[in-house]
Formats: sequence, structure tokens, C-alpha cells
Amino acid sequence: MKRSVILYIAASLDGKIAKKNGDLNWLYQTENDGDNGYYAFMKQVDTTIMGRTTYDEVLGFDVPFPYDDYENYVVTSHAPKEGHPEVTFVDGDIVHLVENLKEKEGKDIFLIGGGNLIAQFLEKDLVDELILSIAPVLIGEGVPLFSGNYLEKRFKLSELRQYKDLVQMHYVAE
Repeated sequence: MKRSVILYIAASLDGKIAKKNGDLNWLYQTENDGDNGYYAFMKQVDTTIMGRTTYDEVLGFDVPFPYDDYENYVVTSHAPKEGHPEVTFVDGDIVHLVENLKEKEGKDIFLIGGGNLIAQFLEKDLVDELILSIAPVLIGEGVPLFSGNYLEKRFKLSELRQYKDLVQMHYVAE
């Protein structure tokens, strides 16, 4: 079965994935239902891709690196001298990276973010599925869910779930 690149992400009603300063408290304060399907999703992937800013934020959490059991890639032009041992730093062609990953046997690929990397993936038409959770809050200035110069692309609704105040939509590219 062909591996898919899946963007699994939450956004505010006004389409932001983080406040301007990177704060995510608006999301954590949203009444939801446990993990909102996150752990079930993580069982269907074995690879993660994230940008450098997101990687740095994950390392800044006061918990062990959460993706040790996965094959991890960080897309950056400024790789640290010493990175996490379970991470491969990639500078360059994301199309080549995704093509190589899809040629390998494995589960699906989790595109974590952040905003700049999502824009690059959309511009190169590399997102196969989108699982978008919407929190009922307007946060104003912040990091937009989608930016960049991507072409029109249609998705078909595959599943719709409600986790208390959070609505989650699963779309598959047509």
C-alpha cells in the first residue's frame, strides 16, 4: 500500500496554528475529549517530518523527545552541531525526500509543521491527507494555517468527528 503524507494539525476559527509568539495555550484551554484521536493516528505513522522551529519547540517541552520510536526528519538550512540522535536533518529538496520515503516500505508519514514547511509541502503538492482539528477560539495575530503560493487542490471529506468543543475533519486529496 502506498504511503501517504498526512498533515495532522489544529487551528483556531480564524485559521491560526499558533499565536504570533508561538504560544499554544489557546488550544490547550479548549474543552476536548482526551487525546482527540491523536494516539490512534500515531499508530498509523512511522515517520515524522517537521521544520527546525517546530523541532526546537518540541525539544523545549519539559518531556522526553516524543518521537523516539519513529523515523524523524527535520527540514532546515541550519542543522545544529549536535541534534537529537533519533533525528536526521535535511537541507534541500523536500520533493526528493518525500519520493524516497514513499518508495520505502512503511506506514504513513506525519507532516508535523510548522507553517513555513506546510507552505512548502503545499506548493510542491506533497500533502495527500489533511486531518484538521478546529478549536472554537479567535486568536487574532498569529501563524496562519496555510500560506504561500500553492495551487488549487481539492480534497474529499473522509471523516468528521467531534471531541466536545473540538471538531476534527479528515480530508483525502482527490
